[in-house]
Amino acid sequence: MKTKLLGRTGISVSELCFGTMSFGGDADEATSAEMYKAVRDAGINFFDCANEYNKGKSEEILGRLAKADRDDLVLTTKCFNPTGPDVNARGSSRRHVVRAVEASLRRLQTDRIDVLFLHRFDPVTPIDEAMRALEDMVRAGKVIYPAVSNWAAWQTQRAVDIQERRLLQAQGPASRQHGDRLGGRPSGGHRTDHRRTQCRAAQELARRREGGHDAGAARRARRPLAHPAAGHRSVGRAEGGEELKKAIGSHRCGNGSPQSPALSIRRLPTAIRSPRHCSPIWARPPSGHVGPSCSRHSGVSAVIAA
Repeated sequence: MKTKLLGRTGISVSELCFGTMSFGGDADEATSAEMYKAVRDAGINFFDCANEYNKGKSEEILGRLAKADRDDLVLTTKCFNPTGPDVNARGSSRRHVVRAVEASLRRLQTDRIDVLFLHRFDPVTPIDEAMRALEDMVRAGKVIYPAVSNWAAWQTQRAVDIQERRLLQAQGPASRQHGDRLGGRPSGGHRTDHRRTQCRAAQELARRREGGHDAGAARRARRPLAHPAAGHRSVGRAEGGEELKKAIGSHRCGNGSPQSPALSIRRLPTAIRSPRHCSPIWARPPSGHVGPSCSRHSGVSAVIAA
């Protein structure tokens, strides 16, 4: 069995990941054991599960089967979907994530989860709150790598931006002055990431709109924006182009010189807005921040660098 690196984690996993959704459902424990032995003999060391699969039975069976080989395996599980009648036993809140992780650890009979996915995007819980929940689990040693599943590209990028901002704040002003980024690459003096500048400009524009500085802009902010499938097009006056020019123009490079507004307003990606609570963000994320999409999920899955 060939192996590949899992994103930027440095972990080597088998090219095939065995999904265990059938454990405890279509496959009883004896059949599950036969399948587990067959895939282990084939060289697979990568197993995927979720706390909702067969009401937790999948995790229980996988935990019993993997106990003897635990240190040789990479186990993933997910949380988000309802796991009980309690109204709070669902979602990506810190309360639910903590309780879900502790329950998964008991069922899997292990002391850590190699990769924990937020199974779906939670429109109720702010992204920064969900990221804080994952960070708490990593700091507690219960999760090694946090990840997301079935998130849109812009949602994943927003999560990466939030974590990057927290890292820069923790490092202090000296690191921000030198432009250190999440991947450890210095910005190189006056050079600026144009896409990041566009994103910051859009967020500044959104803050201006929400603050009531421009009634017309506030009305436009409530107007549905184009779906990313519509492709890329230029931003015009009707979409706050003049304000966007000012926002981009007010951004300063690493050497203190103002960034030219001509950054452009040429062919910016289409902005999209999430339901109710998130500012616009550009649909095309900067490269190098997230891992490869996982074919076993119907949406975007990415490992976020801890």
